[in-house]
Amino acid sequence: VAGSTVRLRGVPTREPVFNLEATWIDEPEKKTAELNGYTVVDPSSVMITHLSETLKSVAHLLLGRQDVQSLVDHVKETNPSLVAELLPDLVNLGVIQRVLQNLLRENISIINLSLILECIGDFASLTKNPDDLSELVRRRLGMYFVPEYECRSGVVKALTLDPRLEQFLATKIHRTPTDVGLALDPATGHHLLNEINQRTAELVQQGLPAAIVVSTEIRLPLKRFFEPSLPRLVVLAFQ
Repeated sequence: VAGSTVRLRGVPTREPVFNLEATWIDEPEKKTAELNGYTVVDPSSVMITHLSETLKSVAHLLLGRQDVQSLVDHVKETNPSLVAELLPDLVNLGVIQRVLQNLLRENISIINLSLILECIGDFASLTKNPDDLSELVRRRLGMYFVPEYECRSGVVKALTLDPRLEQFLATKIHRTPTDVGLALDPATGHHLLNEINQRTAELVQQGLPAAIVVSTEIRLPLKRFFEPSLPRLVVLAFQ
């Protein structure tokens, strides 16, 4: 709805991808909707968009070890020295898989696989932790995916946190051998969830992505903490 006050004759619903208020209408009502500022989308486009977004949301689960081997073999055809440097001395296939899964988990394209593998090679001598490696890869890929969230060239409209809140959250980072998150008490977690949910909803109503920009230190813990409740929340680092 583009600010229109005219009620359409149809079945009220919610758009499945972005959870926006919508109305299913018949063909005769289409002209009325268009004349009164509504965005009209045909059913097949709704289905295709929904299917596409659903596949994106589970892409990291679909990427198996053999799939990664096939991708690496493809890179090897044009850049054999890069693959030889990585495997098997610097990292194993499982680490590469986890890094790629982390990127896909946040809807970051892995099509530029050579660049991703180069970055893994640059930092694998410092850390073998897939979460740390994927964060370093993100920083290098930023020039490619951050423009998707710009409201105009060079400008991202997003939420930020009070520096004191960021410092507090940094003291609540909880790491395990397999994951990272925030160890917040229920009241604080609930308060943050409500505030972020409310304020990002305002961004979405303006046609902007639900984005928040924080320091590198708390980016991944914050994303992982709110991922179950706010799966579409985009968490970017200032870096």
